[in-house]
Amino acid sequence: MEPKDDVNVRRHLPANVAKKNAIEVVRDLAIEDIEFAKLVIPVLSEFTGSIAKGEWQACLTAMVQIANKHPGLDVPGLHVKSGKA
Repeated sequence: MEPKDDVNVRRHLPANVAKKNAIEVVRDLAIEDIEFAKLVIPVLSEFTGSIAKGEWQACLTAMVQIANKHPGLDVPGLHVKSGKA
């Protein structure tokens, strides 16, 4: 029996798409768990200095959304008021 051609096909994502997807997963987890948010905010903050436009935009967006969900959380570079924006 020969394997079918499409059985082991891997779908390759461009690096920028994979990074954006990873940032979105981290953001979603951080929105749900403030302790996780405390761990990833410094990492996301580091990536806002990236020269890759999509990468820093995704990180900045994630940080704003996390800060809005957890208003007491210290997010470097953001001054988010308490309450919903």
